[in-house]
Amino acid sequence: MLDQAVEGVIAVYSERKYHYTEHEQERLKGLTSAISIVLNHAKLLTAFKERLRLIYGVSTQLSTPHSLEELFPQVVDAVLATADPKKQLFLFPNPRPTSNHRRFCERLLT
Repeated sequence: MLDQAVEGVIAVYSERKYHYTEHEQERLKGLTSAISIVLNHAKLLTAFKERLRLIYGVSTQLSTPHSLEELFPQVVDAVLATADPKKQLFLFPNPRPTSNHRRFCERLLT
């Protein structure tokens, strides 16, 4: 369990009844905790790699000459592709550039 969410189940069997000592049971609990941590780190690593790929893609776009009208929709699409769908509406209620968006971006670039 990680953050009180069940990630999976590990079943350990023995041919003898009550075969495992308390010490062995504690070691198995420790093993399940370690597996849970590894699984969580794998998920975080996957998310990190995806964000890194997104940043690389955006930086590649920014390093080539484009107008803000061309860049803004691409950046918005890239951000929306990785954002939590429930939060997307709060990020960009109107995902196409407006004059306010352009002025904001122009101030950032100068």
